[in-house]
Amino acid sequence: IDIQYNGDIASHNVSILSSYFLVGLLKPILDTPVNLVNAPHIAKTRGIKLHEIKTMEMEDFTNLITVTVKTDNEERSFSGTVFSEEPRIVRINGYSIDAVPEGHMLVTFHTDKPKIVGPVATALGEYNINIASMQVGRESQGGKAIMFLSVDSEVPQDTLEEISRVDGIADVKYVYL
Repeated sequence: IDIQYNGDIASHNVSILSSYFLVGLLKPILDTPVNLVNAPHIAKTRGIKLHEIKTMEMEDFTNLITVTVKTDNEERSFSGTVFSEEPRIVRINGYSIDAVPEGHMLVTFHTDKPKIVGPVATALGEYNINIASMQVGRESQGGKAIMFLSVDSEVPQDTLEEISRVDGIADVKYVYL
């Protein structure tokens, strides 16, 4: 796991932020209690290596935190910042978005083409799940794309499976914060 701190935030002690990330990563997957005190130790004993990278260089934001998680099978990255005292997700796997990280969220990775947004919205509607907000980003026309949806309620496994069958959807993830 790499956690990169860009901008003014890099001049501060960020270890507590890194520990909070570890708690968020480990708590949902472990049966044992995870907290700010034991999270770094638990991660270390499980072979999870955490690297903090600090740079005063600013990209597009005064402060930016980017977390990159690498496994044997994949690599995922998430970048966040704060606008007007509200946290925002501004990048997922390099795709630019602007989303508030709270509540029920759905993320699709798909091909940038017609007939993606409609079938996803229809699948959610069939399960009476309201879309509160939506952000779409792409790397290029017709290339890989991402859709980030905030929804008002939990997304059942049946709905996720239906969405994953939409032509052009490569992956769909549900997150609850």
